[in-house]
Order: sequence, then C-alpha cells, then structure tokens
Amino acid sequence: IASRAVTEVGRYAQYCLRCLDRARENGRRRYPPSRVEALSVLERNPFDYAVPMSTPIFLANGNHYVSGFDSSTTFQEMAEDLSAALGIRPPHITGFAIYMNDPQHPESVIEHSVREKDKLCDALAKWEQLAAQLRVGHVAHTLVPRFHFRRRCFFQENAGASIVPSENVLMAYQYNSSIR
Repeated sequence: IASRAVTEVGRYAQYCLRCLDRARENGRRRYPPSRVEALSVLERNPFDYAVPMSTPIFLANGNHYVSGFDSSTTFQEMAEDLSAALGIRPPHITGFAIYMNDPQHPESVIEHSVREKDKLCDALAKWEQLAAQLRVGHVAHTLVPRFHFRRRCFFQENAGASIVPSENVLMAYQYNSSIR
C-alpha cells in the first residue's frame, strides 16, 4: 500500500522496489555504498529521477557526457547508452570502453579499463577505499574518480564501411593524444 502512496514514504518505497528489481536483473553488489552514492541518495530525492546519480564521462576530443546511473548500473550498460547518445556503433563492435583513473595517481594519465559486468557503484566504492588506504588519513572531497570513453585496441577488423563519422573523430583525437 505504501508503494502506491503519493507521500514521501510511498515514493521511497517505489524507489526501493526499483532498486531491488535492478539488483535482481544485474546481480548482487560486491562493495558497500560509496560516499558519493550515499550523499546522492541523502541530498537528492532519488525517487524524483529515473536514475538517481550521474557522473561525467570524458571523451578523447575534450568534451564530456553526463551519464545517469543507479546502484546496479553496469559499465556495459553505461557504455551502450553512451554509444547510442554519441551515434556510434555498440561497444562490442567498435572496441570502445570505459576507463577509470588510478586512485594512487588520480591526476596522472594512468587509467584502468573496467570490466563490462562490474557495477559502477562498486567501482566507485573500491576507488574511494583504495584512495583512503593510499593517502592514510583524510581523503579530500576534491579527489574523485574520473571516467574516460576510449577505444581499447586499433585493429583493422574494426574498420570498415560501417564506421560512422563520430567514431572517426573520437579515434582521431585518441590517436593524437597517444602521439604526444
């Protein structure tokens, strides 16, 4: 009955049911909620949004795309959504993937490819945990994980007539930054 109510409690109940359905769909979490995730749920009314959290994903051309996610969103889902928004072919065809900066060197160019089936919120929690361990003490709130969308490998098989111009632009910027 509470889930059908228009009250704040009822809307939280609907949000919890949606989270439970997504958890059943994508499997269990491996880490407890991160600070970012907890603050997002506490400071924003999660039931007012289709996806209660968002993060920028940086592209090789210097632009970024703000991607929404929930506690069960996988990197595969995020990469597919981003590919569709950019008008490029799906990631399993193009080889594009999401990379995350290294918590030990957050301002450097060291990045790690994330596994498609991993959940974004688990990666955020693990990143925060590692950053805290490496910094021994207070972790600055300005220290945040950054996500990048780039191509993993450059194989001739991925090339072809079906490459869309947006893909070529992203690859050109990525080639350029590799050469520097």
